Amino acid sequence: MSTMTTTGTLRWRPTTLALSLATCSAVAVTVAVVAGRVELLAFAAPLLGALAGGRRPARHARSLLVHSTLSDTRCFEGDDVRVSVEVGPEDGTVEEFSLALRGSSLETSTQDGHGWIVRPRRWGHWSLRAHVTARTNAGLLEADMSADAGELRVYPRPRTLAAAPRTADLPDRAGVHTGRRRGGGIEFAAVRPYQAGDTLRRINWPATARRGRLQVTDRVAEQAAEVIAVIDTFSDVPQAGGSSLDLAVHGATDLVRAALRRGDRTGVVALGGIVRRLGPDIGERQFYRVVETVLECRLDDVVVEPDLTRIPRSALPPRAAVVVFSPLLAERTVGVLRDLRERGCPVVVVDVLRTEPPVEHRSRQIDRVAVRMWRIERRGVVLALARLGIPVVPWKAGEWLDEVLGPLTRRPLPGRTA
Repeated sequence: MSTMTTTGTLRWRPTTLALSLATCSAVAVTVAVVAGRVELLAFAAPLLGALAGGRRPARHARSLLVHSTLSDTRCFEGDDVRVSVEVGPEDGTVEEFSLALRGSSLETSTQDGHGWIVRPRRWGHWSLRAHVTARTNAGLLEADMSADAGELRVYPRPRTLAAAPRTADLPDRAGVHTGRRRGGGIEFAAVRPYQAGDTLRRINWPATARRGRLQVTDRVAEQAAEVIAVIDTFSDVPQAGGSSLDLAVHGATDLVRAALRRGDRTGVVALGGIVRRLGPDIGERQFYRVVETVLECRLDDVVVEPDLTRIPRSALPPRAAVVVFSPLLAERTVGVLRDLRERGCPVVVVDVLRTEPPVEHRSRQIDRVAVRMWRIERRGVVLALARLGIPVVPWKAGEWLDEVLGPLTRRPLPGRTA
C-alpha cells in the first residue's frame, strides 16, 4: 500500500452557470431599458436574485489537501488496483467536490464514492493523477487542481511456455538436462572397466560375467542450462496484436519464466540507447529482477553505440543460449548479433515484426517497387545472419511463442563455446 498527500492552490473563477445567469440577466435588462419592455425585468429578476444569493463568502478556501492511497504499487497487466482519494480544504470552506482519475494505458471503472478500480492495460511505469474540481457560492464559483495519486509499476504478464532453447555444452551445474559430462544421471553413457573409487552400485554385473572382470556403467550427468533473453529496443513499431517492443518484452518474460521453472539460470540484456543487463541467476526472485530491468526498455533520449565488450562474461556467458527478440530494423542490431556470435554464444533471433511499411497508393508502380525492395532487403538480412549460423524465426500473428521456439528446443543450439 502506498499513500501520498499533495497540497494545491485554488484559483476561483465563475462557473458556466454563473456566466449564463449574468449574460441572460444583462441582456434582459438592456432590452427592457432600450425597448421599454418592462415585462422583461420580471424575467431578469430571478436571475439577478440567484446571482445575489450566491454571493462570495467572507473566507473561501485557498488550497486543498489531497490524500491518495494505492492498494498496491506493483501489479501485472490486467490486475485490479484500488485507488482511494480524499479531499479537504486546508483553510476556508468548499461546498462541493468532483473527482476524476487520469492515467495513460489505464482502464478506470467502479467508482465508489472517492474510490476507483484501476486495471492497467500495458506494462511500464504509469503515473496516476487525481483531477479535483471544487465549487462554492452555490455552484457559481469553481476551481481546478491536479494532484499526484501515486505511481504504478505494471509488470508484463507472462504466459506459460513449455520449453526453452539450450546449448549442447552445458555449464557444470546440476539440473534437468542431459549433458555431455559423465556423472550420476539416469541416462546411459557407456560400459567401462572398474576403476578405484567407483561405487559398488555402479557395477554392471551382466557385463562383468561376460568379460570376466569388473565392469561399471557410466551415465550422463544432468546439468542446468543458461538462457539469456535479449530485447531490441532500438525500434518500436505499432502493429496489430501489440507493438514490436510489446511482443519482445512479453516473449522475453515468457522465456525467463519457463527457464527458471525448470531450474535453469537466466538473465536479460536490453539493447537501446543504453545497454542494460542482468546476469543469469536462479529462483523466483530472479524473475522479478528481470521484470524490473525490462520496465526500463523504452526508447531513450540519448543513443550510445552498444558495446558488448563492456558486459562482463558473468552477465553474458559463452555457454548460454541467447534468444534475441528484435524487429531487425536497426543496423546496429545486426552488428550486435555478429559480436555475440564472435563471442561464441549460440544465438537465435525471434523476429517480432508483423507489418510492412505503410503505402498510401498501392496502385502506383513506384510504391509497389518500394515495398518489394524493402522485402528483399529484409530477406538479405536474414540470409546474412544464416551465414553466421544465427537462425531467424518469425513470430507471426496468432501464434504462441511455443509454436515459434518449439522446433529449436528439440535439439541443442549449435555454436562454438569456450
